Amino acid sequence: MVLQEFDIIITYRPGKANVVCDTLSRHPPDVNAVRNADESSTNPHPSLRLESIRKEQDECPWIVSYKDDLESEEPSPETANYIILNGILCKLPERLYQDPQIVLPENSKIKHELIKQVHESNFGTAHLGIQKTHAAIAKLAIWNKMSTDIAEFVRSCPLCQLRKNPSAYRTSEPLDRFEIPKRPWQRLHSDVVGPLPPTLTGNRFIIVFVDAFSKFIIAEPIPDQKATTTADIFVNRVVSRFGPPETLVTDQGTNYMSDIFRNTLKTLNVTHRTSTPYHHESNGQVERANRTIEELISIAVDQKNDQWDDVIHLMTHAYNSTDNTSTKYSPYFVIHGREPNNAFRLALQLPSKTFISEDDYVEQLISTLQNVWKDVEHNIATTQQTQKHHYDLRKRVTPTDFKIGQQVLIRKDVGSKIAP
Repeated sequence: MVLQEFDIIITYRPGKANVVCDTLSRHPPDVNAVRNADESSTNPHPSLRLESIRKEQDECPWIVSYKDDLESEEPSPETANYIILNGILCKLPERLYQDPQIVLPENSKIKHELIKQVHESNFGTAHLGIQKTHAAIAKLAIWNKMSTDIAEFVRSCPLCQLRKNPSAYRTSEPLDRFEIPKRPWQRLHSDVVGPLPPTLTGNRFIIVFVDAFSKFIIAEPIPDQKATTTADIFVNRVVSRFGPPETLVTDQGTNYMSDIFRNTLKTLNVTHRTSTPYHHESNGQVERANRTIEELISIAVDQKNDQWDDVIHLMTHAYNSTDNTSTKYSPYFVIHGREPNNAFRLALQLPSKTFISEDDYVEQLISTLQNVWKDVEHNIATTQQTQKHHYDLRKRVTPTDFKIGQQVLIRKDVGSKIAP
């Protein structure tokens, strides 16, 4: 309004003639601010300590009642599924290999910080969504209306709303599936993501490998898509750590179809299967993993697009450490037979299990993996049947009833796959 009283003539002036503004536009960022922001996203909040948890429990009448009952000479059957550890009321796990869950009051302030830390931290679930955030928190704590609290937090997460991909386009063709593997490393899927913004170390692509059984992801930053680079990563980052898979499924890219790479597979006795050209959905196992990786690193790096290779291993570890919706187990657990340690377990000081002997531990580990693998195979089959049913029916998204004045987000295509 103030400018309306003036007659303004706008004249274009190039950057070299506009030294002041050009200099300001190149002003370096506050390094300390960036460092502090990074540190705050990885350090557990002070409230996630036993003292704070114990104080909240002591202010909750029913928790105090349960503690008193458990400490009595004849505890009631009502508290049979609970135990006191380090002065903290915990719920006993349903399965032998799981840890006890810390019980939090429904009006707990700690639970909100726990959700925030686990969902947003690179050492937690790294913005992986409602189900995976819930699964990760359920391994640590439990409270009344826990599912509702987690769902509300994740749905309102600004970064998730801005970066998560909408539902993929569905064709009218019936959905077909690969045969279900019976063990880890029976079939591996691979693809290359990129080109991405070049990093300070010269990386522009990500080569991804996904185990079709456990859903375990290996993602490595690479500078190019040369056959020698692809073969080197496969041998040194996959085979040297887990052994060669029985089958490798890739697209028909020149790096995978080259003599160098195919001779490498032949030497390792790996069967090579290729997907249909121009139809990425036929290698859907790794395509879904690609989208997840792009979403996670885009959130982690924010504006620092030249540093995505610094966080990619943390992002894949976060994914591998949370329960998969198809298998109902974390990929890490299906491979190793145990859950990985993390910053939140250490902060909450969860007690370690004690096994009576090494032989008993080995026997239990073998039995656990055998039972888990059978369960995973069944869960994958059930999930595939459900997905095929909905896909073949060409289920449509229910229209949203927008209200006048309601705030909405508009999705726009971006030039870079990890641009904010």
